[in-house]
Amino acid sequence: MTLLITGGAGTLAGDVLDYWQNYSVAEELILIDNFLQSSVKKEEITSAHISLINADCADLQKMTEIFTKYKPRAVLHFASTMESSTSGFKSNVQSLLVTLRAADATSHPTIFFPQSFLTRNCQLPITDTSPLQPESGDYPLFKSLCERYLESYQGKSVVGIISTTLSPRLSIGPIPAFAKRLLGDQPISISATSRDYISPDAVVKAILLTLEDSFAIKQVVIASGQSKSTQEIYRLVSAKLKIERNPEPGVTSPGAGDPPEISLIPSDALLPAGWDPLENLNAALGNCIDRVKTSTTSVRQHHIK
Repeated sequence: MTLLITGGAGTLAGDVLDYWQNYSVAEELILIDNFLQSSVKKEEITSAHISLINADCADLQKMTEIFTKYKPRAVLHFASTMESSTSGFKSNVQSLLVTLRAADATSHPTIFFPQSFLTRNCQLPITDTSPLQPESGDYPLFKSLCERYLESYQGKSVVGIISTTLSPRLSIGPIPAFAKRLLGDQPISISATSRDYISPDAVVKAILLTLEDSFAIKQVVIASGQSKSTQEIYRLVSAKLKIERNPEPGVTSPGAGDPPEISLIPSDALLPAGWDPLENLNAALGNCIDRVKTSTTSVRQHHIK
């Protein structure tokens, strides 16, 4: 099969590809990226079955051409701007909408996308030029967007939660931030938020199971089903590094557009197949901390074997 990955030169794609290739899954990998936030070069790709295309996934014509040419069986929609603004959020929503439209006009592949991108700044009013007009709000806005977009899509779509634990390459988020600040003896504040974390190994296994089985349901949620508070994450990082602050850093209110809690319930369809949503979660968290601790340079965004 052909697997298409938007944001293919980014951090999430890099981590998923590491685990994907460990399973020796035989398929053509098409990576799409506009390289505004990434620096992977074509000469870094040594595998004959991986192609890297410079394109903006918000360009409907270009995306439709790519989908028509490669006819992917599945799409991992990882394209996202890290810009913390209303325009950044709108850009993420638009890229998802264009990807769905291009897929709908061609081969109707299964589409996986992380909910974390769409919850950024979701307390701000959003105006979308599409016929789907989401209402403003906090976490319910994401749910509303997913429901409306998925209802309009004729293929099979999958909602997957992918959080900071997934990516040891990320230089942002609570895990690397706490590790860097503890190691550098820098000030720390803890946001009163909770998130659903999942390991990259569990994500890849859930994707493979979804592609192998014909689930009757249209949406498959890939999540741990448990929410960890940012304070708990701080304590895990502190214990792993064996660095304690006395007194412990104070807890602050969530910032504007930062949902206090994000937690999804993993789909029952995955569990009978032997999938464990908490598999290797602690190891993934430890790997992220170790990567920050041992790195002498900036954490590399990507690695393609």
